[in-house]
Amino acid sequence: MRPHILFRYSGIILLFNSGFLLLSSAVSLYYNDTALLPLLYSSLIAGLLGIFPILFVPPATDISNNEGFTIVVANWLVSCLIAQVCQKSQIGGYFGPKINLSTDISS
Repeated sequence: MRPHILFRYSGIILLFNSGFLLLSSAVSLYYNDTALLPLLYSSLIAGLLGIFPILFVPPATDISNNEGFTIVVANWLVSCLIAQVCQKSQIGGYFGPKINLSTDISS
């Protein structure tokens, strides 16, 4: 397995992820939602993690099935990690309202 191919394609996918997070933050801004800052921070982190492999890793066109599967799984994990870090950290703050099941179900 060639790591430079994994990093290059992971960077491309993270840039797409960053773009969709920016789109979600635009919707959050339109509706004046509390998720705006965590979405912007997540987009910033995904964009920064995605731009470095694009700039510093040479392009390659031929990838194997094993490398493709590894790219997909790694990007799912990295995307979940970025969202979780920004959701629960001091950067993103609190994400969404707390739900109290005992009072919400009865009312």
